[in-house]
Amino acid sequence: KIRNSEVVTRARINAWGRCAEISKCQQIFANVTSPTKDLVRVILFAYAINGRADEALRLTDQQHLGTNRDKRVFTYSLMASCNAGLIAEARDLYTILGQNGFQHNFAHHTLFLSILSYRGLFEEAQSILEGIISSFAKIRREIPKDKLVALWSSIFRGAQLHNNFELLEIVGNKILWVDPKIGTIYRELSDAFRRHGSNEKSAEWLDKMEKAGAQEAEQKMIGVFKGKKHEFVTRVVDAELSDKIREMRDILETRIPVHESEDISLFSEIQGLARGLMSIENGEEGEETSKTIYLAARRSYRMDPFVHTCLIELSRVYGVSLVLWNTRVHHFKDGACTCNGFY
Repeated sequence: KIRNSEVVTRARINAWGRCAEISKCQQIFANVTSPTKDLVRVILFAYAINGRADEALRLTDQQHLGTNRDKRVFTYSLMASCNAGLIAEARDLYTILGQNGFQHNFAHHTLFLSILSYRGLFEEAQSILEGIISSFAKIRREIPKDKLVALWSSIFRGAQLHNNFELLEIVGNKILWVDPKIGTIYRELSDAFRRHGSNEKSAEWLDKMEKAGAQEAEQKMIGVFKGKKHEFVTRVVDAELSDKIREMRDILETRIPVHESEDISLFSEIQGLARGLMSIENGEEGEETSKTIYLAARRSYRMDPFVHTCLIELSRVYGVSLVLWNTRVHHFKDGACTCNGFY
């Protein structure tokens, strides 16, 4: 009875979805004769975090969920469309969520601003965000700081991706006006200008970070290597790990442009991959070895475009499968990622 309960079924679909195993989610779901609305929501979420918009939208139509005015269904469909880069579908769903008795929440705004920015539609994204800020000002309410940082960060990531340095700096300043202690923003601005060859500007942002007393938060990650769970804090690098990361850097230098001052050991994703590779390589003779590495961040964040490129190349060279969960699921394998550049 327990094995067949809906609670267990939902948990299994949720777990496989976070592991990028959509086919297994579908097999489990197909064995349910009359899926409840909650069960449908779970598989929709799995589709959403994996950017499987076609399946999400098809299921919504099949279950007639759109006519049931279920806000979470529209939200997961919006997430799936944004994570798949489908701007037209995302625009339609964002519009629906702002009318017909629904009301936008900050998750809707953040998702839609992200897809607009990733598509390079910065004027529209900024206009929408300024409208959101203005609407709160009219009713004399303040947007919570963390929500406002998330909204501006959606545009910040797009500017990073498109190497729009002017906008990157403008939006970075807006984020730091909200919270001047976010060390990650200073660091990413410094990295962006350094990679662009503007060392003076890069140093300027590091100086501002020091004067503001800002520090980068330690990233805690969970890794599963060879079926065993590991928890670790990034920035803690021992000699063996340092050697592995140095090997990875040497490989990257032969495949992509890497600035001479780039310290790839600072990136939690690189550290996690290095730990996974070491675990695989240090396996005892005869031990069953899985070449899939699973990583999950304790704190939600969006990936640096440079790091994403590094992981694509390293998955190709080492022949491993890396499943990474942050704001969405990334599955790096054979020199490609399932996000198709929408991260």
